[in-house]
Amino acid sequence: MSRRESMLPRACLCPHCGAKLDASTELGRDDAAPSPGDYSMCLHCGVILIYTPKLDVRRAELDDLAKLPRETLLLLMRAQYAQSLASRLHPPKPEPTN
Repeated sequence: MSRRESMLPRACLCPHCGAKLDASTELGRDDAAPSPGDYSMCLHCGVILIYTPKLDVRRAELDDLAKLPRETLLLLMRAQYAQSLASRLHPPKPEPTN
């Protein structure tokens, strides 16, 4: 499985925890740049996100998740679980304030 990383056109904030989101990692595709409607996950808090038409993110609602194929939903749940374990072992460092 290939893994590619991309800087977002502009940084945005996680709508749940306020963390700065400025890059994306794509698994299994050659194009790492997100498209509107793509799902993502905040690596700080683990909330599932959806890219908007302006490539900001919004929190995925239950209705959004219910529309996903079962395999995709399970993949997102595994990623959330892995993130929660990692954040317990290595808590994210707070962003420096200016």
